[in-house]
Amino acid sequence: MTEANLAVDDAESALLVQSPPGAKAFEPRLGPLATVDPRRIALLGRMDRVVVALADFLVLGLAAGTNISHPWLAVTFVSVCFIALAGARRSRLYLSVLDESPSVATRVLVAAVICVPLAVLVDDAEGLIWQTLASLLVVLIGRTLCYAGMRSWRTRGHFRRPTLLLGAPPATDPIARLLEDHPEFGLDVVGIHPRLPDGSQNGQRLANQVVIASGGGKENELIRALRRSVAVSTDVYVVPQPAALVPASKSRDMEVIRGIPLVRLPTYPMYRASWQLKRLFDIVVSVVALVLLSPLLAVVALGVKLSSKGAVLFRQPRVGRSRQLFAMYKFRTFPVDHVDDKFSRQHDECPLRFGRFLRRSSIDELPQLLNVLRGDMSLVGPRPERPHFANPLSESVFDYENRHRVPSGITGAAQVNGLWGDTSIEERILLDNRYIDDWSLWGDVLILLRTVPAVVRKGRS
Repeated sequence: MTEANLAVDDAESALLVQSPPGAKAFEPRLGPLATVDPRRIALLGRMDRVVVALADFLVLGLAAGTNISHPWLAVTFVSVCFIALAGARRSRLYLSVLDESPSVATRVLVAAVICVPLAVLVDDAEGLIWQTLASLLVVLIGRTLCYAGMRSWRTRGHFRRPTLLLGAPPATDPIARLLEDHPEFGLDVVGIHPRLPDGSQNGQRLANQVVIASGGGKENELIRALRRSVAVSTDVYVVPQPAALVPASKSRDMEVIRGIPLVRLPTYPMYRASWQLKRLFDIVVSVVALVLLSPLLAVVALGVKLSSKGAVLFRQPRVGRSRQLFAMYKFRTFPVDHVDDKFSRQHDECPLRFGRFLRRSSIDELPQLLNVLRGDMSLVGPRPERPHFANPLSESVFDYENRHRVPSGITGAAQVNGLWGDTSIEERILLDNRYIDDWSLWGDVLILLRTVPAVVRKGRS
């Protein structure tokens, strides 16, 4: 992938945060990133959440003492509340209980509502109310003490996460100075550089945090840098421009440290625990689909065999994740002597009537469920392309190569938006990369649900 260079000259740079007069300038420097233990990086990325989770568990256990007359209700509420509070545990730079209190209170109340039926069953609504109030109080107190300890640890140099600061020196100076003067934010700047170092080319996670503060430069280069940074670090923060005018939102993805906003980019999909569920989801759905559709598959296989001589399945090389080639399965819709020399074909170009039906209905794609079981593909992801088309496209279309960050899919964001066949490549790439950047398991479910009407529309077109 082309390496992004965020360096900009003085005439082009639009400073994000103004440095005070007479302040020293921080020269670009590359810290000892290669000496950072990847296991330590992973541990530091989870440490904040582990400490807060332990504090929540201990104080919720103490609050359960207010309802010792009905231990099953008390234990159930502790369990539900602990799980509900998981969404309010996130590694933060600025630790503030006051900022978190609305979210904490809402989650504790939701846990109480969930436990209402059990409280009614054991006739202890009053006990649930007292335990709820006590839990809310002790969680806020517990987090206050926990955050005070964490700030103290960070100030003493403990549990600070190695951070790479990217950008032109004028724009990076205020951020570097801020993090140096305020160690309580927990970021230890181990390198200041105009671009990602060469050591990140192999996808190794070189730093726990990457902060990008570029005052200008080309948009395409910045996008490449952002995506590469996400792939080699746990968290990536971007200083938006102009920083002074960005609202100080208290959303999960916005940090405001000493008046400077930092927007946290979504974590690289394959680093998330939910990504393992995606693979499990693929296997379960594929097995169920193959079993339920087995009569249809048998009829289609017979129809292909009777329509023309040759194999039932058509194996075609495609480019998958990390540009690995694999054989994609389809029901054969063309004669065996067909020459595959066009990027896409209209349905009526197929000389076989049964083949035209399969292509128009997209039934010819069903054997790709076998690819999903093999691990070559996923149910949802960017559609894989043939190598002799993918190679030139990767050189001529911006961001095309980034769609290979995750496994290919039977359906995807581009397809449910009507981009089949001979349609805009640029739009497909935009939708595919947006899908990867914003990936969620629920998003996959929505795309699968939207695939059916999309296929119907495709067949009518």
